[in-house]
This record gives sequence, C-alpha cells and structure tokens, in this order.
Amino acid sequence: MSEQILNVPLEQIHPNPYQMRKVEDAETVAEIAASIRKSGLLEKPSARQVDGGYELVFGHTRLAAFRLLAASGEPDAGQYASMPLTIVGGLDERQMFELGVAENVKRKNLNAIELAEALKTYMEQFEATSKEAGELFGYNESTVRGKVRLLELPEAMKAKLVDGELSEVDARTLLQVQRVAPGLREDLDKVIEEAAEWHDNDLSSAARSILEDEEGVVNFDFPRDWSIDTKPENFPALPEVAADQLHAEHLNAPPACSACPFHAELDGEHFCGIAACHARKQTAWQQSMLEWAVQSTGLAAHNAATDGKVVELVSSWSWSGVEKAKKNKLMRLRVAGDERIRDYAGLPGGVVPVVLVKAKASDDKKKGPSEQQMREARLERDLLEKRKDAIADYVLRHADVFAKQIGIALPGLLLKLHREFGAVEAWTGVAAFDGSASKKDVALLQREVALSMVFSPRYKLYHSFGATDAAGFAQNGVSLVKLAKYLDAEAKAWGFKLPAAVMADAERTQKALVSAETAARAALKKAASSAKPSTKPAAAKQAGPAKAPGRPAAKKAAAGGKAKGGKK
Repeated sequence: MSEQILNVPLEQIHPNPYQMRKVEDAETVAEIAASIRKSGLLEKPSARQVDGGYELVFGHTRLAAFRLLAASGEPDAGQYASMPLTIVGGLDERQMFELGVAENVKRKNLNAIELAEALKTYMEQFEATSKEAGELFGYNESTVRGKVRLLELPEAMKAKLVDGELSEVDARTLLQVQRVAPGLREDLDKVIEEAAEWHDNDLSSAARSILEDEEGVVNFDFPRDWSIDTKPENFPALPEVAADQLHAEHLNAPPACSACPFHAELDGEHFCGIAACHARKQTAWQQSMLEWAVQSTGLAAHNAATDGKVVELVSSWSWSGVEKAKKNKLMRLRVAGDERIRDYAGLPGGVVPVVLVKAKASDDKKKGPSEQQMREARLERDLLEKRKDAIADYVLRHADVFAKQIGIALPGLLLKLHREFGAVEAWTGVAAFDGSASKKDVALLQREVALSMVFSPRYKLYHSFGATDAAGFAQNGVSLVKLAKYLDAEAKAWGFKLPAAVMADAERTQKALVSAETAARAALKKAASSAKPSTKPAAAKQAGPAKAPGRPAAKKAAAGGKAKGGKK
C-alpha cells in the first residue's frame, strides 16, 4: 500500500464509515487540543482518498481537537483549519473496518455496547466467523458471542450499561432472565430493585428468586432429571405435537438444554422457559430409565390396567436388593409419582419399587405383607438408619482434617468453595466474616465447610455412588471403606494424603457395622424359625377336612409312647 502525507482542509475530512464511537468525550478532546497547541501533532492520522474528500482510518479524536482549535477564535486558529494526514492507498472496506476498529480496541475507546455492535457488524457485513472476530478483537469465540448478546438487552438496560450503572456481569444475568421469561424483558428494573431491597445488590440471587416464582418457568433439578448436554437423539422418540401448538417446531425437535435459547443457568441452578418441553423431556427420559431398570433387574413394570393398585414400597417394605425383590411376585417398578423420590441401589433416579395390593375374590379384602415381612422391613429400616448415622459420624470425626491441611484461611476457603462448587450455604459464613465468631463457631463452620467438600464437590459422589449425603450412601449400600478411598482421592487433589488413622477408622467402623447387622438378621431369622411350629395347626385347619385336623399329632404321640415303652 502506497503512502503520502498531505495537509487536508478540515471540511474535506470525513469519519471512517465503520467508526463505532458515537460520541467524543469533550474533556478528552479538550486535553488533546491543548497538547496539540503546545507540542504540535505528534502522530498523524491515517486516511484514504474517496470521491469528494478523505475518510479517516482512525484519528477521530484528533480531528475533533483540530476542529475545536479552528473554532476557538484565538489568533492562531487559522493554522488549524487543515490537518496533516497520512494518505494510504488501496484500502478496501474490510481493511477500513479492521484498521479503524483495531485502533479503538487497542486504545480501549469503545464501551460495551459499541464493542458489541462492532463485533456484530464485522461478522454480518464481512461474513467473518466468531473465531475471526475474536482474533481481530483479542477474545475467544465464546466471549465474542457473549458480548454480541448484550445487544439483545432493552434500550434502557443498554443505557445503564454504557453509563456504568450496570456491570457487564449483571447485564449477562439480565440476559439469562429474559431468555426464560421474555415477559420480563421490558421490566428488568424489577430484578435490579429486588436485588437492592432484598439481596444486598446481588443481582444473580434476585434473578433466581424472581424466576423461581415466575409462571411458566421451570427450575429443574440437575442432575436427577438428565444431563443438560443430552442430545435430542439420545431421548426416546417424543410424540409429535400439532403444528399449530405453541413452540411446536421446538417441541418436536428439542435441542440439548445447554444449547437451547430458552435455557438459563444462574449460579448452578437451571431454568427452562418452555415448561411443556421440559415435561416432555422428563417423561421420555424417565420412561427410558424405567425400561432400562426393567431389563437390568428382571422385575416387571407396573401396569395400572392389569396390576391394579400399589402401595409405596418405603411405607411398609424394605428394598433389600434385586435378588430378594425377584422372589417377591408382588414387586413392580414404576416412574416415581407423588411419593417421595429416593435413591435405590441398582435403580436409576426417578424409578421406584412398589408392591401390588391383591384382593380376595370372596370378600375383596386387601392382602398386605405378612407379619414376618413387616418385622424384616422394620429391621432393615433400623439398620439403614444406623448405617446412615455411622457414615455421618465418621465423616464428622475427620472433617476438620480437610480444612486444617488445605492451609487456607477459613473465610478464603469458604469463598473458594462458593465460587468453585456452590456447595456451602451462605449463612454458615456470616459469623466468620464479621470477625465476631467464637472459637466454637469457627470450629462448627470449619466442619460445615469440610462436610460440604466431602459430599458436594461438583456432584462427584453422585456420579460415583448415586448419592450426595450420608443417607444416600447408606441407602445405596456404599461401604465406609469405599467412602474413605474416595475421600483420600479428593485429599490428593488438594495436595495432601489422609492420615492412616482415617482409613483405619473406616475399616474398623465398617467391620463393626457388618458384624452388628449380621447378628441382628440372624436373631430375627432364628426368632422366625422358632415361631413356625405354632402356625402349622392353623394352616392345616384352613386346608379342609381331608387333612383330619389333629390326627397326625395323635399318631405321633402314640408312636412316641410305644418307643418309650420299648425302652423301659
């Protein structure tokens, strides 16, 4: 590209057609004008020649300063009626854009909205990819897309962002709100007001609170339902919806939640803006989980038409594993309904075991579990509770090992966990932050933090064992030794090894648990065996007159008498 320097009259100089700065800062222009008057123009702006004059590549603030000096009325004003320019030949439209915008970006002259508009213009007008735009502006692709989305804000929110009343982080939060609740788009001040009034200016907390109460918005539990990255082809075929139904095209071919324009995530919580889509996905996913559970366990799915009523398993029966369940011909599996969803060993979340309620044809009386089965169920529940308490007690005994060996100040650790895991409730840290916490409070807080580390780091425990607390571990039959090994692996991630005593305690406690449970079950079995003879006469009586009630016992007694007589 050829270059030459010309002194060009100000009226022949025009701005770059791709100049994204809408308004020059008057104070900055005045400062540059004073510098030019004192020291001269230190760096000549670049321009290209066009019909009727010259277009600046960059240097618009210097042009504004020259115009200010020319209109000043000072004795030297006439010498600023023209400005020296470096004329560059051969510049096309894309080069004009790239050179002009790059200079503004380098000098950080663009506000968030101007930058977003520049990115959008570059990609749309010059068909640049987000990767190419990122290379020009110095951002990665996801950042480019995020900045362009700021243009989706209503004008009032854009103005707040430009004026500094709204941070870019908070602006992104408002974008999440309007993704799932379009009705709030023109009333986003509601979120800002609630943040100021109830959430200590935490816009994210205020947004979550509002969305949780917003009609038509679903706050869905993750990961119990499904992975938000599950692709549409991984869902079973969804029934077609009519073309005239709202969002029909979306409902018939739903994307992964993470790629959905109606999905939002705020501090780890997921929101869906199309409740019907969420319900269809959930139904399809749960049905596929039920089908998987039926195939893997050999238990039948509950058929309301042929099986009739069922009783909730956890109310009177114990889930003792698949093998025992198979022996019970009344056991069925179904997708959880109104009953409390629990995690059962060998079953995916949302699938629950139930027991059929049979009725006699004669008197239509319901037949429930036997007394022995009820006793077994009560014992299993008691053992489960003891197992849960043993796991919780074990974790609490050693929880402080984590917080002590990490070597981070407690408030700093709490913040780190909040940021990385979202696992610790905010109230646990209040006393520590204001400096008024007693040693006892700090110790309790330390244990709370460590417990949260044990049970909730990025759902590792859920994916490894299907549980995120002591009750879940106990329900799924996870041993303390397995838990201890997991904790040791977590400790290594923080750069230390669990003391040998922690592992030894797990083995000792687990051994005591197994021994106590084995003894309790053996005692119940022995009690049941000793009670069996007393039930035989009643069974014989029910069998009918052909059995001759009491006769076998009489014959046995007579035979016994003869034997005794013979010995005598």
